[in-house]
Amino acid sequence: MHMFARTEEQELLAENMARLLREEYSFEVRHGAPPGPARSATAMWSRLAELGVLGAALDPHHGGFAGDARTISVVMAQLGRSLACSPFAEAAVIVGRILQQWADDSARHAALESLVEGRSTTLLAHSPSTALEAPINVIAARSDEGIVLSGDISCVRHANLAASYLVPAQSDDGLAQIYSVPRDSTGLLLEEYRLIDGVTAADLRLREVALPPSACMSFHVDARDLIADALEWGTLATVAETAGILESLNSATFSYLMTRKQFGALLGSFQALQHRAADMHIAAEETLAIMDDAIEAFGFGRNRGRSALISAAKVIADTAARRIGSEAVQFHGGMGVSDELIVSHYARRLVALRHEFGGADAHRQRFRSLQ
Repeated sequence: MHMFARTEEQELLAENMARLLREEYSFEVRHGAPPGPARSATAMWSRLAELGVLGAALDPHHGGFAGDARTISVVMAQLGRSLACSPFAEAAVIVGRILQQWADDSARHAALESLVEGRSTTLLAHSPSTALEAPINVIAARSDEGIVLSGDISCVRHANLAASYLVPAQSDDGLAQIYSVPRDSTGLLLEEYRLIDGVTAADLRLREVALPPSACMSFHVDARDLIADALEWGTLATVAETAGILESLNSATFSYLMTRKQFGALLGSFQALQHRAADMHIAAEETLAIMDDAIEAFGFGRNRGRSALISAAKVIADTAARRIGSEAVQFHGGMGVSDELIVSHYARRLVALRHEFGGADAHRQRFRSLQ
């Protein structure tokens, strides 16, 4: 049974994803095969769309089949186990939450249909390393032709895959709105680089990007509240991915302890290592326990209690990731940091996850402020 699945449909979704990722995008396949179009993130996005996975992020009346926190967590945990590093959280969960609130019916329908079918990728231009209530750094100025955007946004994950970006910007009077900015817009510059987990990110430089008035998206709710809600969903998704990695990393480490010998005895027979392994298991179970509470809280809409709980889950997950990631690498010795062993890739992905949507310290402060 999958760690988050509660229904037969969720279990079947997890099984189908596991089969696809194991056969076509497993670590062994990716590590042994030369890079090419078939192994690209774009190809994986199309395959997930064919399997119907992208629809898991949306409500049924918006073209999806789920849209609930538990189903999204099932998907993210499975992606974590396989180290897929897919933009599902960024392009389906976060952007999906925003697009579902778009007041323009025809534009909303077209955008959501494109998302579910995997025809194009849209990203929220938000730095993942900042706290959820991060200030908006892009300025929107009115011109005779429409709107001009200026500002910088750092470290947008998967920016190279996007056909367009949802850019939050504020006017001189402090009013915040979201603008749809095509990637090929004049004045939009991308400075790309690779992150520790292998994902390509980019700093977005908006240098007087001129947009027509239609680029300003209208919503039935305040743009700041909408972004905050979407980022909380994104945080939930990353915690679920962390939980999936922790389970797989513990499994690999415990198996290694029961097969590797030193001084003529199994590593797992040494009491000191047994205690450390027990702490790793407890840390993973604590993450699962608070994730279940957080998933239930997301069924009641955004409120202070839900916000505090997702910050608490992020702190516990990040703490567990730090402990389990470092312990797994240390238990494996020199091989723990080699590219040939999946353990090092899990550890690097956990480092990246700990810095997404604010680190543990930022969420501790956020948790205290919400009490």
